[in-house]
Amino acid sequence: MPGARHGGCALEVAYYTDEQTDPRRTVTFNLHVDKNGYLAGLDVEYCWNSAPMPDNPVLIEPPFQLYGRLLNGL
Repeated sequence: MPGARHGGCALEVAYYTDEQTDPRRTVTFNLHVDKNGYLAGLDVEYCWNSAPMPDNPVLIEPPFQLYGRLLNGL
């Protein structure tokens, strides 16, 4: 993740899904900002992009991972 003055990934939130066949499957949201702090993009990954996203994944609360500089303001 680049320094705050350069933008980059500002928040990562990852959840397990409720899939019974493989209980360790995940959905991860990565929020990216530009150097001014404006939204630059949102990436959504399923199993770290190693499998296709199912039509309606059910996420298990709470997330198992929270990371990023946006958490300092919460």
